[in-house]
Amino acid sequence: GTCCGWGKAGRSPEGVKRAARHQVKVRLSKVAITLVDIRPQELATFYFSEVAGDVLRVEKEQDRFRSASLIVGDCQVDNMLAKTPHPVLLYPSPPPETKERQERGEIPPGTPPEDEGGEQGPFLRFAAVEDLNEKDFATDVPIMKKLQAELRDVELNLEGRLVVLVLTFYRACARLLLSAPNAPLERDELVLFAPSTSRRLYFEMFALPPVKVNFSFARRDLSADDAKAAAEVKSSMAWLAASVDNAPLAMNALVTRHAFMDWPTLLAVLSEHYHKECVRQLYRVLGSVEVLGNPVGLLRNLGSGFHAFKSGLTGLRHGDQESFKEGTKTMVRHSAHGLSNSIAKVSSSMSRGLASAANDEDFLREREDRKDHTGRPESAQVGLRQGSTQFFKSVGSGFAGMLRLPAQGYKARGASGMLEGLAKGATGLVCKPTSGFLDLIANTTEGLRNQTNPSGKPLHSRLREPRALGGPEGALRSLH
Repeated sequence: GTCCGWGKAGRSPEGVKRAARHQVKVRLSKVAITLVDIRPQELATFYFSEVAGDVLRVEKEQDRFRSASLIVGDCQVDNMLAKTPHPVLLYPSPPPETKERQERGEIPPGTPPEDEGGEQGPFLRFAAVEDLNEKDFATDVPIMKKLQAELRDVELNLEGRLVVLVLTFYRACARLLLSAPNAPLERDELVLFAPSTSRRLYFEMFALPPVKVNFSFARRDLSADDAKAAAEVKSSMAWLAASVDNAPLAMNALVTRHAFMDWPTLLAVLSEHYHKECVRQLYRVLGSVEVLGNPVGLLRNLGSGFHAFKSGLTGLRHGDQESFKEGTKTMVRHSAHGLSNSIAKVSSSMSRGLASAANDEDFLREREDRKDHTGRPESAQVGLRQGSTQFFKSVGSGFAGMLRLPAQGYKARGASGMLEGLAKGATGLVCKPTSGFLDLIANTTEGLRNQTNPSGKPLHSRLREPRALGGPEGALRSLH
C-alpha cells in the first residue's frame, strides 16, 4: 500500500513540503517451488512457510531512506528422486536446549519446540537499509547503512545423484538463457561485471551470521540414462566418492564495516570467506567419513556419555541416587549409539566395496535401490530382518552369476568369453555373499543405533511423495 503525509517545510505554494511514505507488504502462508529437469523428473522441492516481505521508502526533509526486509518462518527442501537414502535434503536443526532435554529423556524425540514450551525463531531474517540523505548524486553511489542476515542452524543431507543432476539442470538453464534472443551479445562475465560497468556501493555494515551445519552425504551412482546426460558434470565431481555421516560444521560470521565495493567484489569476498571456512572444517568432514566409521561422531557420543556419568557420580556423592542412575543410563545409551553407528558405517562401506569388486553394475544398483526402498531400520530386530533378506539375495545372485556369466561369455566370444565369464562368476561367488553378510551386520547395527539414538533426532519425512512424470510427451499421468 502507499500512504502519504504532509509536514512543514520550505517555500511551496501551500507553505508545506510533501513527505511521502511508500510501503509494500507481502504475506504468504506457504510457498512451494519444484525443480523438474528435461527428462522429465522431479529433482527437489523447496517449501517455505510464513513468508513476510516488506519494502519501504520514506521521503522526508531530514529522513530519506528505503529499506527491504524478508522473514521466512520455516523451510524444508525435499529430495524428490524416487529412491534415496535422504528423502529430506535440508531442514532446521532443533534448538540446543531441545536436544539437551531429549538426551535427558524429558521430552520425546521429534517434539516441536513450540509444543514443549521453547521459543523458535524464524528460519531466515534479512534486512537492508539504504540512506538516501547522503547519497552522492555526482557519482551515483548507493550508501547502504545496513545489510545483514540471520539464519538458524540446519541439517543438510546431500546425495551424489541429486548433486550431479541439479548441477546439470543449472548448466542447462544457463545455456538456455545465454542462447535466448534478447541475451547480451557479450558472454564474458569478466567484461559484463568489470569495475568500469558494474555499480559500486558503500556499506557501513555488512554482516552475515555464524551458521552451524550438520552435514551428511550419501554416495549413489547414476542410472544409465542420467549418467549419459550428466557425463560432463560427473567428470568434474571426484569429491563425490566418499560418504559422510553427520559432520558438525561451524561457519564463522562475516562482518565488514565501511567497505566500498561493487557486486562482483562482494561475491568474491563471500566466496573466499566460505571457501576458507570449508577448508578450516575439512578435518571434521574427513573425521566423519563412513569408511572410517565416523570417529568424530564416536568420540562425541563417548564424551557426552562420560560427562553424564561424571555428573551422576557427583550427584551420588550428595546422596542423589536417581542422578547416578540417569547418568549411567545416558552413558550406556551414548556408548551403544556411537559404537553401533561406527560398526554400521564401516560394514556398509566394506560391503559396497566388495559389491563393486564383483563387477556387476546391476547387482550394485539393485543393492542400493533395495536399501533406499526399505528405509532405515527403526530397531535391531528390523535391521536383522532387512539384513537377512539382503544376505540371501546376495548369495543367490552369486550362484546365479556363476552359472549365467560363462554361458553368456561363450555365446558372445566363444572360449575366451567363457573363461572371462567364469572368472567374473567366481569373483561374484566370493564377493557377493561376503557383501551380503556385511550388509547383515550393517543393517543390524544401524537398527541398534537408531534404537539407542540419545538425541532423538527427528525423523523428517517428505511433505509429499514424488509425482509420477511420464506418459505422452512427459505429461503428468492422471491418478483418477
